[in-house]
Amino acid sequence: MAPVHKRKKLFLVGWASLLSEQIYSVHKLAKEHDILYWVRIKDVVPFEEKDFPNTLFHDYRDALAARPAPGIDASGFGIPSAKEFGALADVEAEFMVMTEKWYESWSINRRKELFYEMVRYWGGVLDMLRPDAIVMTDIPHEMYSFVLYHLAKRRGIGTIMFENVLRYDRLLMYRDYNDGNPALSMVAKIGYPHRELASLPLDIQEQYLEQTGQKEPTPKYMGTFKQEHTGWGKLRRTTKALVPFIKDGSIIERGVTRLFKLLKPSIRSEFARYVGVAQYGVPFVYVPLHYQPERTSSPQGGVFSDQMLLVKTLAASLPAGWRLLVKEHPNQWLPHGDDYTPYRYPGFYEELAKIPGVILVPLSTSTFELIEHAQAVSTISGIPAWEGLLRGKPAILFGCSWFMHAPGVYRVDSVASCRQALAEIAAAGGPSAQSMVDYLGALGDASVQGYLDVYGRAWAPYSPEEYARNLSGAISEALAT
Repeated sequence: MAPVHKRKKLFLVGWASLLSEQIYSVHKLAKEHDILYWVRIKDVVPFEEKDFPNTLFHDYRDALAARPAPGIDASGFGIPSAKEFGALADVEAEFMVMTEKWYESWSINRRKELFYEMVRYWGGVLDMLRPDAIVMTDIPHEMYSFVLYHLAKRRGIGTIMFENVLRYDRLLMYRDYNDGNPALSMVAKIGYPHRELASLPLDIQEQYLEQTGQKEPTPKYMGTFKQEHTGWGKLRRTTKALVPFIKDGSIIERGVTRLFKLLKPSIRSEFARYVGVAQYGVPFVYVPLHYQPERTSSPQGGVFSDQMLLVKTLAASLPAGWRLLVKEHPNQWLPHGDDYTPYRYPGFYEELAKIPGVILVPLSTSTFELIEHAQAVSTISGIPAWEGLLRGKPAILFGCSWFMHAPGVYRVDSVASCRQALAEIAAAGGPSAQSMVDYLGALGDASVQGYLDVYGRAWAPYSPEEYARNLSGAISEALAT
């Protein structure tokens, strides 16, 4: 007899914002559970909200601006105490990082006011509607979803989210992104069972052979990103991005900020003054910087979303004679042209190059060549570390990533833990090819076929109907346990 699942009250975040096929997943969920509240981008994937008559809909842009959802009277929501705000100090610190993406020109006090208002609003909504679970498409990396996630956890409300893995056509489910996938975490503690490559799902076999059988298998999404942020692709994105700023009246403020940027020195010229040459004659750790802003650094890196802190911590732990070869992300400048940003500010490359043991290498240097010659790859949570693992190179991670339970991964958060990791790496080397195949077998068992964006959709060998069944099935199973 099939188990009877309790009907639960759900908040949805991000669903059907960019992908129409996610609507089918939600319809399937709605047959078993009550959808109380739904935050989404409304103007990309249109559908009939009247199909969900008992659901409160909240537009993504209103949520970002701390404007209440239609139907919610927030005037009666109480203001948390100083003690309650103080307990959220770590959340507030990460929130400040996230505000850089949207409100670069705002003062720190204005950003704090936005944080306080979001805490008041989302705390009030949770206390009023009392959901059983928050189901997010992705790791919470927008200001509002990050606050909602942490307030839910503090109230004992379940959270479910996904991260895209491999070619972005598989998903891992998390309850807490810091812990990763529960099944993989459990198997990692007891050891991954032996697997033969031929026994793995075909898509995982293809990914493994593609990565290990080519000299430079650049991910497909890198080329797509470049197309989107250059030429006509950049013009289309810029035009579309201006629409909400025209609507909310901030276009003049942003235009003035843009004008001042054009009059300032170029980021490329600063980089050119401090770039060196990759030296392979001495032992080194390869440090590929993350593109920012992106969730892989905030929130997944915590304090190490400040990549200068990451490099300084690692440099302070190096054995005598070792170096750090640091490479800028090849896409970092594309959306911003020659402009500095809050993530690459004036003096960033100068300060980086002055750190003892650091060599800033040219963008033209092959990441796979750097991996080949490195003793290890270190990053917050980036794909170059995964590419290194598949090539037998240890990974030193300062954040949380979908592959953080893989063999050969060292998770660090201090000079002391870096020193220990480097000592173990010097003694033990990297993971074997067989251990990585074993891990991929466990990853295949723990993941579901699905995607969160158009990059993954391009690889997906399954239909939208299969996609909808996979996601709604994974969510229903998680809600039942």
